[in-house]
Amino acid sequence: MKEEQVSSILRALKILECFMDSNVEWTLKSLISHLNMPSTTVYRQVSTLTNQGYLIQDPVRKSYRVGPKLLLLASTILSQSDLRRSARPELEKLSLVVKETINLSILLEKEIFYLFNDNPVVGDKHMPPVHKLKSRFAFSYSVFTRY
Repeated sequence: MKEEQVSSILRALKILECFMDSNVEWTLKSLISHLNMPSTTVYRQVSTLTNQGYLIQDPVRKSYRVGPKLLLLASTILSQSDLRRSARPELEKLSLVVKETINLSILLEKEIFYLFNDNPVVGDKHMPPVHKLKSRFAFSYSVFTRY
């Protein structure tokens, strides 16, 4: 039996998924081009997401980026992760023993999602919550990469 799906929600999710890309900011024109959706559809969806705080618009460049509500939602989901909660004490002990940064991540398709990092700031660089891979082979090397 085919599952029922709400097309407007699917379109909004496709827009939000663009922000998982290496582009942190998107203009309306670039979203329309990338998604190959009608401009009025993208405009309405982006306006709704912006009004609700899931996206914010730079008033000068007129580009959009992830808003505070989406960041709060992601943070809440990560903080409620049983895997993260269970593993954290052991990862902190391991970090002290080996004197290295320890990461806990999951691999979904070609993306690594970091659930835990005991040292998220190295110098002036922050560890990204998502790391895109070109291939699964790169995953073995990404474990040893310092950001």
